[in-house]
Amino acid sequence: MVSSQGNTGSAHWKQWIKNEGEARRIGYVASTRAKYFLIWAVPTLKREEKVTIKSYGSKPLEINLNDVGGGNIHTDNKDEA
Repeated sequence: MVSSQGNTGSAHWKQWIKNEGEARRIGYVASTRAKYFLIWAVPTLKREEKVTIKSYGSKPLEINLNDVGGGNIHTDNKDEA
């Protein structure tokens, strides 16, 4: 799932986890249809936003688009790459 940059409309990740509305339904349906792997592509997260994402059981990965193909993917866990 790919989030929009701005926090407006149903295409932004914050709208997918709010308690009401069509955007939450879209986020729920799209997220629960994954069989093996689910990736939410979101804009760069602030510290408190990472905490929110982690509270849902996700493991944030930081990927710099300039590094794609160079193997520079960073996780918050030291034992993962």
